[in-house]
Amino acid sequence: MITTLEKEKVATQKTVLKAENLSKNYIIGEYTLPVLKEVNLELRNNEILAIVGPSGAGKTTLLHLLGLLDKPSEGEIYIGNRRVSLLNDEERANLRNKKIGFVFQCHHLLPEFSAYENVDLPAIIGGENKKVSIEKAKSLLVELGLRNRLNHRPNELSLGEAQRVALARALINEPEIILADEPTGNLDWETGEEVKYILWEEVKKRKSSLLFVTHDEEIAKGAERILILINGHLNGDLPKR
Repeated sequence: MITTLEKEKVATQKTVLKAENLSKNYIIGEYTLPVLKEVNLELRNNEILAIVGPSGAGKTTLLHLLGLLDKPSEGEIYIGNRRVSLLNDEERANLRNKKIGFVFQCHHLLPEFSAYENVDLPAIIGGENKKVSIEKAKSLLVELGLRNRLNHRPNELSLGEAQRVALARALINEPEIILADEPTGNLDWETGEEVKYILWEEVKKRKSSLLFVTHDEEIAKGAERILILINGHLNGDLPKR
């Protein structure tokens, strides 16, 4: 169970990401498919929060909304004290670039770019000096154990290496929030544990906040809080065993 001390710690942390009555519907012909239904959640500063749910529960949809990759049908999202619905598309893109790092289940690296070029891309988009950003990207990859893979393209990397490149890409702009969608879902157990450990350590070291979704309760056990998402509804804390 979550201890009283853990609850007191969470209560004193500032909120960096908040969803209020978040719903998402998809229109298929004349039929409305509700995927998320009035979801409420808060992610606090320096917190690791897991959302557990089966396939089809709406986990990826929720992350895409929280990561400003999609827009809700109803409800509000706040990044810090900024109400996202009041922002135009350019402001949303800038906020996403500066404040949010995204780690996908499939690494989604650009195949024509090398490892360091994939990592460097968000920094260039954010207006970083190219020489500085390249050195920063290479330094990050070295830190994550990829010194000998800087110039390799995605098809020359193992799945674990590719996911570490994706993690470096998420960290390049030093975001306050990291969102991860089944970050170990495509990896074998040993590689998944390694990637999970690296992700946890990098988040703690940088004093960022991590929200990740998974279908695996074992993977979620390292989180400070665990919520459960079923049929579009987000329920309360899942007890830690």
